[in-house]
Amino acid sequence: MIAKRLTVNNFRNLKNASVALSEGVNVFLGENGMGKTNLLEAQWLFTAQKSFRPAKDSDLIKIGEENAEIELEFFAESRMQNAEIALSRIARRKVFLNEIEQKPASSFFGKINAIIFSPEHLQLVKEGPFLRRRFLDTAISQISPKYYAALALYKKTLDQRNAILRDVKKNHAFYDTLPIWNERLASAGAVLIYLRKGYTALLSKHACKIYDEISSQSEKLSMEYVCSVDDGGTYEDIKERFLDKLSEDKTVELTLRTTLHGPHRDDLRLMKNDLEAKSYASQGQQRSIVLALKLAEAEILSCEGKSPIILLDDVMSELDAKRREFVLCKTGGKQVIITACDEKSINTGKNAAVFHIKDGVVL
Repeated sequence: MIAKRLTVNNFRNLKNASVALSEGVNVFLGENGMGKTNLLEAQWLFTAQKSFRPAKDSDLIKIGEENAEIELEFFAESRMQNAEIALSRIARRKVFLNEIEQKPASSFFGKINAIIFSPEHLQLVKEGPFLRRRFLDTAISQISPKYYAALALYKKTLDQRNAILRDVKKNHAFYDTLPIWNERLASAGAVLIYLRKGYTALLSKHACKIYDEISSQSEKLSMEYVCSVDDGGTYEDIKERFLDKLSEDKTVELTLRTTLHGPHRDDLRLMKNDLEAKSYASQGQQRSIVLALKLAEAEILSCEGKSPIILLDDVMSELDAKRREFVLCKTGGKQVIITACDEKSINTGKNAAVFHIKDGVVL
């Protein structure tokens, strides 16, 4: 898949911009706050259906405007196609593919594949498990519609079950409904756990090899999926164990008024030389691990026949020269969109398309 043209109107600080993208490397240069990340964010919306920054739809609309539109012309499945996202302050967003509205809008997920690497991702190793779970969720959803559907159902069911745990003292009748919610939670949660474990094995295969290259084989990367309910090998085993844990800890959950077990509590443990990377890897080593994870994510998508667009949001200045060169080498042959403040921080070669952005205008 190749993105050909990105057009935005009233998106963030971008009044109107239309950019013809190169099939190779595209570089957007500008000072902080000029709008270069906003263009990358607009591109990412077509992949994830949400921003990589905390934001509601209303936050994405230019101040003083009621609506915003982003449009992407792209080549996929041997033909030119068109996608559009319409945002409103007073109505639900609408998503169109080749002028046909996608209902629900989430059904568009997985049509345009990309990976995003931003400064926030450099925290993947040293911060808490939420970022690592979100990394897994986004990565797996792009290759598995089943996972994406189970994730949405799990989140909705978890919210409803937690609401019952909070309110059961006020209305004891809610207590009798818990077995129903346990069954729904375990059914969706077992899908997530089973597919996360499988993806972790695949991720480990690719990421550990990439880390070997970055470290010149002087260090070893390993990882494991740490689960709060399993250990079963099959979906049925995981679901049964999940139901057991919900039953075993029912009294504690009612006291604490929250669900204590499930994929929302799990983690991706990352280790350097068999020691927890969060505690024992230097900052440079942690960044190498994150690089390996993101590049492995791109490799897995490519192996699945979903060659991704590589989106690099102002991370090159955060990396040393060796790691910058490694990223550009590993992403060679793919479409890459890079934002940066300083062109000197990126040695992209003569064939890169370079755009300058100032005050929300692409020059």
